[in-house]
Amino acid sequence: MFDECIGLNDEDWEVYFYKGLSFRYMREFDDSIASFTKANTLHVNENTFLELGKVYQLVNNFQKALEIYAEGLNTYPENSELLTTIGLLYIRLGQNNQAFQFLGNSLSYDQKNNKTILALGSIIQDKMDHDAALLKYRIAAVHNPDSSEMWNNIGMCFYGKQKYVASIACLKKALYLDPYQWIAAFNLGLVHLHQ
Repeated sequence: MFDECIGLNDEDWEVYFYKGLSFRYMREFDDSIASFTKANTLHVNENTFLELGKVYQLVNNFQKALEIYAEGLNTYPENSELLTTIGLLYIRLGQNNQAFQFLGNSLSYDQKNNKTILALGSIIQDKMDHDAALLKYRIAAVHNPDSSEMWNNIGMCFYGKQKYVASIACLKKALYLDPYQWIAAFNLGLVHLHQ
């Protein structure tokens, strides 16, 4: 009925794409998946793969999201956004080695992607290589100096190196940039307790 009211053209993939977005925002995920799938059958587009994968993540079907992203990557192998998204999903699943591979590939296509640089720095930081992580964050700071997440990570690198004054300064800057970021407040309290 909705399709008849707006005079939907069955060959217009964009209508199904935006219909899928609308269903996603209304939290009607089954209809959203159906619309994105229909959009992809009419015309393959990298944004459709990204949005369809997001919907599968929202319903906690991470394996299907990975399949959708991999399918998109087969069609668009040099898309840094798809590579970064796959890497972030692998981080979420706790598979840091896989994530590192995809994020590294993404960085080879787009050296300025802050999301990718922060994720790589975070993985390196988890391996207790604080100096290498700080080098990644230095690159990110050039492109986006007002990133609260980046300053939080830098602060925790300094904490790991037992440079508490620098850690406190960075964590305070993170809280200044985003006062509602709970993790920066938690980390600042942790550093103060340790000191």
